[in-house]
Amino acid sequence: MVEDQILLQECNHDGVFPQPQLRYIKESEEIRLALLPVELIKRVKEIEHEVYTEPETAQKKDTKQTAAVDLSKRLKDFHSLNDATSLKGVSLFS
Repeated sequence: MVEDQILLQECNHDGVFPQPQLRYIKESEEIRLALLPVELIKRVKEIEHEVYTEPETAQKKDTKQTAAVDLSKRLKDFHSLNDATSLKGVSLFS
């Protein structure tokens, strides 16, 4: 931050830096970029992407499971209702 202020003070009025300052700026930027943990940043983004996509898959499975349980229950209720109706019919004819 202080270095940036010093560089700005040394800047010409037309906004052009002298050659040594330009070289210093470029070298500083190269060093800063070289120190970035690029591979780590990529891996973190991959992990974040995995975390955000997995719940959707789990949610779809839960929805399918819920639908299957609901269908099974409805079929059991339907069979129970049919059994009760058939028993009433048998008792009417007996």
